[in-house]
Amino acid sequence: MPVTELAWIPSGAPGPIQSALIEACREGIEAQNGWVAKHASSTLPLGPPAVRGAAMYQQREDRSIGLLTAHWDSPAQHKECIASQENMQAMKEIAAHSVAADIQFCHIEGVWMFPVERLEAGLFLSILRISVAEGKREQVEKIWNGGAKGLLRDAAGGHEHTAGWRIEREKGKEDQDEFVVVGVWADEGALSRFAQGNPAWDEAWKSVALEIDFKTYGRIY
Repeated sequence: MPVTELAWIPSGAPGPIQSALIEACREGIEAQNGWVAKHASSTLPLGPPAVRGAAMYQQREDRSIGLLTAHWDSPAQHKECIASQENMQAMKEIAAHSVAADIQFCHIEGVWMFPVERLEAGLFLSILRISVAEGKREQVEKIWNGGAKGLLRDAAGGHEHTAGWRIEREKGKEDQDEFVVVGVWADEGALSRFAQGNPAWDEAWKSVALEIDFKTYGRIY
């Protein structure tokens, strides 16, 4: 089952992400790329990191937060890479420049959310995380496919957004499911207007959403 990795890494120094952390994450991405070439070439594309959805973003609301993305054939494959010598060495460097205890990551099931054209678009990225009670997946997907997807596409200037379910439940929210929506925006103005509130979007989700988290990002590697 294909999955998308999302990993949030807080900088260990105050203020925007330091160059040392960016470099450590870059080396980590390259180390994983090397592992893929050796051990996963039959299931993942080879080439520069972007061909497997691997990139680093900086959150715009809190510029001390980095986001790493990547595509994997399964959570088990990612776990195997994490345990590799190459990755463990890279993680030591990342830990040295981050708040390691606060690093969070998850997988989104059944979808690769960062195709090359999305990574290379040079546009702002948004991640919507919609928390719902257990047993609401069918209702959520009906809302998404029944109008919310098109509403978001139109607000984003024609850019399609991709959605999927989070596999690992967030600590403290073990009784909730999370629907994650990723996409890019045509311009900063459109993104800012949506972030300030969209009545049609809010109306679509009010019957099912327990919480909607909306964050925006700019790519830095």
